[in-house]
Amino acid sequence: MHHLRFSKYDIKYRNELGHYLRDDWTSISDVGKVCEDELLTMEEYERVERNYLDALLDIIQTIGISHITIAHIDWHDFTQNDFDFP
Repeated sequence: MHHLRFSKYDIKYRNELGHYLRDDWTSISDVGKVCEDELLTMEEYERVERNYLDALLDIIQTIGISHITIAHIDWHDFTQNDFDFP
């Protein structure tokens, strides 16, 4: 079985223990917050997430994968009230 891992966290910003050292956003709950001196908007969040999906679809189509298994997914029960949007 082959494994792929997608990550927006550049390994050059990790320390010797693998800890990410930048103040970057990690989830939709960060929309409306400032990370790395920039306000994370819903548009930017969706753009980045769409890029991951597009990359995955390109790989699937290019190498002819007929099915995938998603093994470690975090589910959250978010509502609009959970976010502090500006």
